[in-house]
Amino acid sequence: MISARLRPLSVRPGARYACAGDGLCCTDVHLLGPVAKAERAPIEAVRAGSIVRGRHLAVLTPQANGHCTFLTSDLRCAIHSPAIIGSASPSTPVGVQPRSCARYPFLLAATPAGGRIGTDHRCPCRTMGERPPLTVDSALPSLLDRRGRLSADRRIEGRIPIERGRRVSFARYEAIEAERLGWVQPARSLRGKPWRALVTRMDAIAEAPTRWGAMHAAFARGLEAVVGKRPPAPFARPWAESFARAERRSPEARDPEDMLADWAADVIWALEWTFALTLAEAETEIAWRAEIARALARSIDARADAAMAEAIAIVEVAGLSDEWVSFVAE
Repeated sequence: MISARLRPLSVRPGARYACAGDGLCCTDVHLLGPVAKAERAPIEAVRAGSIVRGRHLAVLTPQANGHCTFLTSDLRCAIHSPAIIGSASPSTPVGVQPRSCARYPFLLAATPAGGRIGTDHRCPCRTMGERPPLTVDSALPSLLDRRGRLSADRRIEGRIPIERGRRVSFARYEAIEAERLGWVQPARSLRGKPWRALVTRMDAIAEAPTRWGAMHAAFARGLEAVVGKRPPAPFARPWAESFARAERRSPEARDPEDMLADWAADVIWALEWTFALTLAEAETEIAWRAEIARALARSIDARADAAMAEAIAIVEVAGLSDEWVSFVAE
């Protein structure tokens, strides 16, 4: 068996990304952190009370509006390393920002063929506007820790499950994958699945007064719409300004279906699905979320590509929940 390794690094052909400062990733759309033990003292030296310590992890303190405590009025990070953003005031501390923040939106999987660089799609910086091709050189500064080392989010060892009862070598998997990236298969009906119980669980998550909670509520409305073949019920959109900002900076609209295909390709490329699913099951799961995204996008009052970017963010956030993973496995 060939062991997983992190080099050589590679990016998915066709992937594009550049941070445009839309600001969504620096909000309570997810955890503001976590903050490693070694990072806490330097951060609190900049601002006392800037870290919330929980039982199992520590995170940065959100403001009342859900923004990170270090997000400035011009949507910049007050403790971002100048080496990463390219410019900063002389008073900006260097190297203080948590690695979890500096690494976002990148993912890194160690495979028998080397490290795969993937990206999250929950921020419009990834999905909208003019974005240069993603390259290893452009991603590498965010992936290296302060000692210049790489660390994997996931390690892929052994054979890859293609379908139940069938596993193939990683080299064979790469050939199969290359034929399937860039399209979304038609969604099978959800009527035979326990979707009502999932809606209840998603609405329970939504009781958290955060963007993260609101995205689960929006996902539940989209799921109801797909099953019932009707428009989604209204849902809150506390993240809307980030997507409106992205629309204003993006004079040329993108094709919403191309955006969905790009997102689906990155979900497959990142290989996170291998911990619980086969490739066939992952493609079915992606098709379900894509159909929910289409339903949500049709109900959002925005330009078609901005509406789809928002819908993709919703299905990505909710799709990472234990509730959705359990639903898919049932």
